Parts: sequence; C-alpha cells; structure tokens
Amino acid sequence: AVRPLAQDVSHSAFTAAFRDPRFSPVGKHELDTILLEVSVLSPLEPFPVKDQAELLAQLRPGMDGLVIVANGRRATFLPKVWDTLPEPSQFLAALKAKCGLERDYWSERMQFLRYRTTSYTESR
Repeated sequence: AVRPLAQDVSHSAFTAAFRDPRFSPVGKHELDTILLEVSVLSPLEPFPVKDQAELLAQLRPGMDGLVIVANGRRATFLPKVWDTLPEPSQFLAALKAKCGLERDYWSERMQFLRYRTTSYTESR
C-alpha cells in the first residue's frame, strides 16, 4: 500500500464500484444490498517451488492467497477464492488464466508469492 489503510480502502471501494471495466457501475438501487468486506494482506512471502507438482502439494486450501508473476504480468487470488475453487489444480489453473497464461503453462522463471488475509465485513 502507498496510502494509509483508510484512504486505500476508500479509493479501492470507489474504483470497484464505479470504475471496474468488467462490471456495470453500482446503481442506487443496489446500495442497500451491498456489504463492504476488506481483506488486509499479510506481507508477501516468496514461495519458491521447483515444479507445478510441488506448488500444488504445498498450497494450503482456504489459507493461502497466491500471487503469480510471469512474462511481465501479475495476478492474485485471495484465500476466499478457495470457497469457489477448492481444488489446488482448479485454483492454480484459474489464477493462470487471470494472469493471461494458458492453464497448463509452466516456466522455471515464474515466481510465486504466498500470503494470508484478515478480513473485516460490514454488518447489516
């Protein structure tokens, strides 16, 4: 983060609600149904592995967030994504796709970083 947490959360919430090109902007009719959830990431830990089998064996479903860095691209999945992609092979394949890589892509130059999150959810 480059700003204090409160400023960063405010900026990110606004951007997600009104500037994410994947979705239509949030409408007034949706405001009463939206709950804010903030996930604070732990420091990123280098996660060196020799091959994909080792990566899949060492991933901790439900606990690990993962960052892939490859070919000048970077993508991450929060640990919460394990709720919808519970198998390590599914999780990794989808994260590769998010990073713009083929699902079966592997290179020794790929870098992985692991983290955990602490989440705070707005109450109704």
